[in-house]
Amino acid sequence: MPLILCSDLLSTWGYSQVLALLNFHLIARGHDLTAIGKLNAIILMSSFICSLPAGLIADCLGYRPILIAAALLQAGATTLLVMALTPLQLGLAGALLGITLALYTAAKNPQIALLVNKRHLPSALALCRGLASVGGALGGITAAGICHLTGEMYLAILAGALLIHLAVLPLLFLPPDPALRFNTYSLFNRNKRANLWPTLTGSFFFCALGTSLVSPYLNLLLDK
Repeated sequence: MPLILCSDLLSTWGYSQVLALLNFHLIARGHDLTAIGKLNAIILMSSFICSLPAGLIADCLGYRPILIAAALLQAGATTLLVMALTPLQLGLAGALLGITLALYTAAKNPQIALLVNKRHLPSALALCRGLASVGGALGGITAAGICHLTGEMYLAILAGALLIHLAVLPLLFLPPDPALRFNTYSLFNRNKRANLWPTLTGSFFFCALGTSLVSPYLNLLLDK
């Protein structure tokens, strides 16, 4: 459990540090506001489309390998996103990032459930969510600090990308998944609570849709 918490903290720290400055970085590289809007739409839709297959893949292949693969792909996708020069490269990086976010989300909570006692699962998930919020705050603070000290936005983005890459390391030391507990979170689980998945999926989709319509342009509006 501490390994996942450490990885999640580093990942959200680095990711939020990159996102804090990404719009300004993309504009500096010649992308316009339309390209930024399309990028966020691509990330959202690719993540939504891949969410169901991601859960089935994680059930079949195991949560630990999918979690590690998703973390590696997220690091690569973020690097491609920062380096993208054309709208096509930007779109491909966004699609890859959306896919990796779906895979990571599908594998993380079941992996935590395998590592902690069922009685402590709610508190473990709450702690993980809390540390993600802490990582988000740290990302914004360090991004501002690096920019203030060096005057180079690109260095802050590179530091964030490095944290995302470092987040992969703790996951490599996770114990193997006990195969007997696979399919606990499968769509085809006969538990009655599994029938709630369409409602939850719809709810998460519209929450993410609302966020994606506001957050991509918020820092640009504050810059006016």
